[in-house]
Amino acid sequence: MKHYVCLLALTLLLCGCSKAQPDPLSDASAAKGGAAKLTAANAGASSEKTPKLIPAPDAEPSEAVLRKLQFQQYEEIEKAGGLPLTVSASGKSFTLRIKLYEVRKEGCKPSPQSPKGSYECNLLLTSSWSKDGGLSYDEPSEKGARFSVKWDAEAGAWVSD
Repeated sequence: MKHYVCLLALTLLLCGCSKAQPDPLSDASAAKGGAAKLTAANAGASSEKTPKLIPAPDAEPSEAVLRKLQFQQYEEIEKAGGLPLTVSASGKSFTLRIKLYEVRKEGCKPSPQSPKGSYECNLLLTSSWSKDGGLSYDEPSEKGARFSVKWDAEAGAWVSD
């Protein structure tokens, strides 16, 4: 048992002391003041490359933001020509077109195990459907929907997840 403990301690010591990359401060040029020039040059280069990130707001997304994102999503579906569906029992295929009328927010909660600014929202959607691209839509009805949104720090806006 003592041998295993010694081997484990030796392995941890060797792993802790090994270096994947040389330390820039141990270089001879660093001793002559090159380290200050190196860090100043890196600081200037990194600020040019990284865009300014806008932190996520503390509040959940508003109903207006969720409405806008939902309407954008349904417009993309419409531009793609609707939703192609196949009924598995009969094998019949058709295209479903959806017209969105209203979006109401019931509530949002932070997404579990996600970074700050990620929410899962419950919505009530009022929509109607048309089969095979017909011009007549069914009577509008309400349905519940779960919608995930997150904060895009680079754009400074809410986006669908």
